Amino acid sequence: MSQGPGQPNNQWSQFLARLSGKNTPANEQSTLPAALSPGVSQVNSRLFVYPTDPTLRYDNLDGSPTITTIDLINMTITGASGVAVPLAITDPLLKNNVNSIMIFVSDADTIIRTDDGGIFNDHKLYHVINFLHSKRITITPPSGKVPNKFDLAFVLSNEPIMPYSLDLELAHTKKTNTLNTLDAFQDIFCVHLGGYDQLTFALKENNVADIDYQVLVSENDTDYFVLPNLGFPVKITKNTFALFTTNIKWHFYKVQVKSDAAGVPGNATIEASPIR
Repeated sequence: MSQGPGQPNNQWSQFLARLSGKNTPANEQSTLPAALSPGVSQVNSRLFVYPTDPTLRYDNLDGSPTITTIDLINMTITGASGVAVPLAITDPLLKNNVNSIMIFVSDADTIIRTDDGGIFNDHKLYHVINFLHSKRITITPPSGKVPNKFDLAFVLSNEPIMPYSLDLELAHTKKTNTLNTLDAFQDIFCVHLGGYDQLTFALKENNVADIDYQVLVSENDTDYFVLPNLGFPVKITKNTFALFTTNIKWHFYKVQVKSDAAGVPGNATIEASPIR
């Protein structure tokens, strides 16, 4: 996920910290504290979290998507490097005995496939597969996203029904940006949401000159459309501000500003954040 023109927004550290409860090296087996494991009730339940380092970004894509393979026979994960990295699972109750999986991805357009023919492509950021018979899972992130960044985390269990539940909404950090306006529209805020959220923002003209703004949305980050029936572009007079919240959830947003009068630049500041 990203916020602002070219600004990455990653909340995996929050998510992984809550899962692991400690800053252990990546790809190390994790023992979850009972307080963080409300779904674990059986003594023999085992969980493995990947990655366990809350500061780790799983993967950085620089162009075409990288297909990641989780191999539950050889207990490895293969990503961008093409090298099969062992999953450090030593517990005999879990090793070669994975019966459920919870997968988190940072883009809702990710496709998850299992070797028994299952395909998950339903615009969700996480999936739980219970009674898992598949031994090979492939995860394909979408291409053509800007910026091209992708994150992945997953939880393995020996239980046929994933014995862990997590009431978590991925948080979004507010973004503030200031821009001198030109005669043509330019982006003051861009956001690629992992899933589908609304957007709220405050846009202020900093006592320089009148400005105009508009909000655009997209499904694919290529074809953008001005939100209809809202009277865009909207004028903000000098030293005043506008508050705006979308009423429909979208995947990509842009907020654009320009000078209201040709040749008379203004100065705008936006504070924006996706909301759920």
